[in-house]
Amino acid sequence: MSGLMRLEAYNSSDSSSSESEEETEKRKFGRLPIPEVFHKSTNENSPVREQNSDGKIRNFPHERGIWATYVYLPVTPFYEFTEYTDRLKLFFEPLELKLVDDFHISLTKTVILKHHWIEGFTEMIRRSLVDVKEFNLCMSGLKVYVNEHKTRTFVSLKVAEGTDELSSIVNQLDICLREYNLETFYTDPSFHMSLLWCSGDRVKEINEAIHGLSQKLKNFNFTINFSYCDCTSGNKHFRFYFR
Repeated sequence: MSGLMRLEAYNSSDSSSSESEEETEKRKFGRLPIPEVFHKSTNENSPVREQNSDGKIRNFPHERGIWATYVYLPVTPFYEFTEYTDRLKLFFEPLELKLVDDFHISLTKTVILKHHWIEGFTEMIRRSLVDVKEFNLCMSGLKVYVNEHKTRTFVSLKVAEGTDELSSIVNQLDICLREYNLETFYTDPSFHMSLLWCSGDRVKEINEAIHGLSQKLKNFNFTINFSYCDCTSGNKHFRFYFR
């Protein structure tokens, strides 16, 4: 694979902003002026939580031209993995845990991005990751997490080997986020891939249930190769290939 990274954008219908906005906005690269909303105090911008039909809670208000954005390593399920998650779901059936919609390892938090920032932001990511080489990660060991707003609890597989590679990528992405005055990733991240979830903070309850898991389910592990990472911004999807 060439040393240069390829960026692929898959654009679906843009229901979040009008065509006239896209035609009038000039495309810019690099740092752009920060909207006034980001200069207001935390109290003025406390999360507005909206619950949808499947119980997921949106932790920031829906606003025209604002796109939920995050960068991650996508994981494509394979036979043994699917068999494992099905067994886990069956075990946790009394607690009514659900399978996550897509399996991935987060490299940024979910941030809100202005529509006209997207092109410059993704181009900056592409440039910052141009020297990253493909790598392997070993996934092993279950751990229960709750999100920052304590609205969702997750049963996850931890990254057991390969955290140095992930930390290096996160450091580069944090630089991009700071350029747009966006929140960076956790200071001491615990890299993981969520498998099951439920609403609310149920960490204690789920941790107690995990004690009843068989050793085979507790010790499930696999190694996976990553040759790219993805960025989703609203309904736009971008892929950044490693060397």
